[in-house]
Amino acid sequence: MEFSTRIEQHFIRHVRFYTALLWVIAASIAIQLVLPNSDSPFLLGRYNDPDDQLRLKQVKDLLGLAGADPKSWFDLHEPRISPPLGLDSHWSRLLDGALALVVIGLKPFFGVEKAIFLMQYFWPLALLLPMLWLAYATGKTLYNRTSGLCGLFYLTFSSIPAFLQFHPGRIDHHNIQSLLVFAGLYACLRLDGSARRSVVSGLLMALSLAIGYETLPFLLLFAVVVAWRYIALGHRREWTGFLIAASFGSVGLLLVQTAPERIFYPACDALGFNMVVMLVSAAATSLMLIGSKRPQTPEHRFRLMFFPAIFAVMIGFAYDPTCIYGPYGERAKELWALWLDNVLEIQPTAIKLDNTPIFLLVFAPVLGGVMAATICKNRLMSWQRLLLFGILIISAIMAKTMVRNIAYPSIFAAPLIGLGIVVALEEAKKLVQRLGVYLAALISIPMVMSCICFIVLPGNEPEPKSAAEIIKCDRPEDFEVLKKQSPGRVATPINLALPVLMATSHSVTAAPYHRLVEPILTTIKAFDGDEKNFLEYLAETSSQYVVLCNINAPEKLKGSSVTARLLRGETIDRLEPLIEPPALVNGQPTPRAKPLPVLIWRVHSTSQQ
Repeated sequence: MEFSTRIEQHFIRHVRFYTALLWVIAASIAIQLVLPNSDSPFLLGRYNDPDDQLRLKQVKDLLGLAGADPKSWFDLHEPRISPPLGLDSHWSRLLDGALALVVIGLKPFFGVEKAIFLMQYFWPLALLLPMLWLAYATGKTLYNRTSGLCGLFYLTFSSIPAFLQFHPGRIDHHNIQSLLVFAGLYACLRLDGSARRSVVSGLLMALSLAIGYETLPFLLLFAVVVAWRYIALGHRREWTGFLIAASFGSVGLLLVQTAPERIFYPACDALGFNMVVMLVSAAATSLMLIGSKRPQTPEHRFRLMFFPAIFAVMIGFAYDPTCIYGPYGERAKELWALWLDNVLEIQPTAIKLDNTPIFLLVFAPVLGGVMAATICKNRLMSWQRLLLFGILIISAIMAKTMVRNIAYPSIFAAPLIGLGIVVALEEAKKLVQRLGVYLAALISIPMVMSCICFIVLPGNEPEPKSAAEIIKCDRPEDFEVLKKQSPGRVATPINLALPVLMATSHSVTAAPYHRLVEPILTTIKAFDGDEKNFLEYLAETSSQYVVLCNINAPEKLKGSSVTARLLRGETIDRLEPLIEPPALVNGQPTPRAKPLPVLIWRVHSTSQQ
């Protein structure tokens, strides 16, 4: 009897025990996420990631918990960000609604503030549990329960990056998108010729696309795989089901989350009318051709797939040609040079020698998954190999392009690595005789590299900095002085905008959201420029206050920019300090017994000077 078969029978005899064990493992992972992050900004009462902050603000506005009447479901306008025009957020109301329902359910038992805290705390953990189940279920679909458990164990103990988006306080959309794509992959791997599972996969991908446009590559991959099954195997119901679910599901979600007067607006960074037109035109054209021609050969079916795809792309870009520049628009190069190159989460994953552990931690799962798929190619059908290789390649490209996507390779490689481990164990003697090193690499590379990173990365941290250098200006109490001032417009570096917005009733001239291209660029240039340009900027934006984070780091104090001069304690015309900057001694700021985190100036008009 084969080794895997004996283990399988053991699991069948003790299925209840091992089911309970899986949930214990899942719970232990949730606790593991909490304990190492007991000093995280969220648990210490600090403001978390700017995206999480804005998401929380939108949920509070929707429920009327921000000191004003509840906002309309369709009202995503933020008037306090870059007034007078404000910011029209491109984020989905669907996620806001889900988070708001959690708060509503908890509020009668815990009160408003505690309900909001519990929602932020447990929402990521609640998404983690089905993620673990999907790792097991997908591995089981590929082979058996043993491969499912191996995939789950790998994801649990070896894939450190997979859980970066599941820490308490992470209520942005990246974690739920990962879950929806994984669920879509699971449904797609279980295609059986009927329309049921392709419809489920199409609806899941439409929902993920409505929450955030980043999952568009995965939707296209699943469409290619279902189309492949139609072309090669003639599964017409699968293809038509996926088309209808993905395209018309997108239409329904657009109608649900978009104000009626904005339905026909295009968007290059969200589910807009142009993207829906692209999906619907591809689906409608394909369905008409399939219904009229009834092609019987793969060649005919391929031709009927090719034309709708090209037609849909042409229609989509014809509706809004500016989308060819991507979500950042025509001024993307300038935006990258002045701002985005300094935003960590959207930087490319480094391959430099000093960052080698990070690089290996991200791409070792891809290598393990590719090797597993190669070993198990006889156990996977051609369309399954296409799907699994495709999702690994897309994950690797997305992880290499932006640091915030490093979870994808670890998550999607887990079922494949579980399958590879089981098959390798079954054929251990043959593989050791022929390719012993190959087998060792398959099993050990992902886990060893993850362990190396876990050990090495903390050792690469810089030496502790002085108190003045580690000030982050991310606590509500840091802004108490500003909060006491009469409401007005605050000119501040964009990385400080959300804490000002959350802690006070003031408005800010710009914030770190890419739709504010002109305000972001002018704000960065003003704070990095000279006094004359800065005063013109204050006048143009009608700013009443200037706020800086008091980071007395040497690199911040050098130069003649307005920021450096203000941090050094120099006087700038029309600015009256509300919190005195450090006094200068021999041209250098004197150290404070307790450094002030936030420096504030009131802006006076020329006539008052």
